[in-house]
Amino acid sequence: MADPFSTFLSQIANLVSFKSSLRLLLIAASIVFSWVYIQPFLLPFNIQNELSITLLTAIGFSIGALLSSCLFTLSEFILGLVKNKIENKKKEINRIKEQSKKTQADFDKNELLKVSFQDYSLQAKEILLTLLKKDSTIHSHDSSFDSHNIAFLGLLENKIVLPLNRIDKSKTFCTLNPVFKDSVKEIFDAQHKSQVEEVISSQFDGFDNLIRKFKENSNDQDFVFDIENIVYINRYAYSPVIRFDEYEDDEFIENCNIQFYTEDHYHQHLEEALGCTLREYILGRHDPERGI
Repeated sequence: MADPFSTFLSQIANLVSFKSSLRLLLIAASIVFSWVYIQPFLLPFNIQNELSITLLTAIGFSIGALLSSCLFTLSEFILGLVKNKIENKKKEINRIKEQSKKTQADFDKNELLKVSFQDYSLQAKEILLTLLKKDSTIHSHDSSFDSHNIAFLGLLENKIVLPLNRIDKSKTFCTLNPVFKDSVKEIFDAQHKSQVEEVISSQFDGFDNLIRKFKENSNDQDFVFDIENIVYINRYAYSPVIRFDEYEDDEFIENCNIQFYTEDHYHQHLEEALGCTLREYILGRHDPERGI
């Protein structure tokens, strides 16, 4: 019969790491446990001494191997959890750092936009105001030196405006970069509110007469008002808050040769400043020969 200690001794020869040493230690303890606590249960079976020793050694070896395997599996599982937690914590810290850097970078870009906005060209401001309302198609002109093209290119290079779809050589569907959208809205709101306050406080001749027509609500939207000469003469002074279009006789609708209107971004501020509801536009008839 094989030497009962041959397997045990072969394990000693394989001791090359902490793990294998611990496994052997557990196996040895389990074999001792088998000789001390399991042997009494085998005595009633009258098993030969040599076979009994081999059997107890095999039982102890199996118990030790099983315990060591369970211990190593559990420890690897716990170490894996700890390692994952540490890695996730590092990733979260790095994510927060990157987010903080991005937030600071976006803040700096918005501050630069605010302090330099007055230097933007009229064409650039018109493009931004158009895209602030909704995503739109921006047209490019043939000449690369055209002021509109230069303004559009500058907005694209600074990523204030983002192209969504190149429709053709002269048309690009664009959106306002979300990073700058709140700042652009804030800038235009302040500018439009200031312009409304300025035109009201300036009290240009005929302004009160024109505002009374915007306040009038007893007639329908297509009612044609008589436009006094004083209003007509000062029509440019009310711009850009109140704009106008002129028509030839019967070009638009009957008896209407001028229309005054407020664009959406001015209309709200004008209603708030005057504390009343206003028409979005009024149709008018100016007859210089009648002096009204």
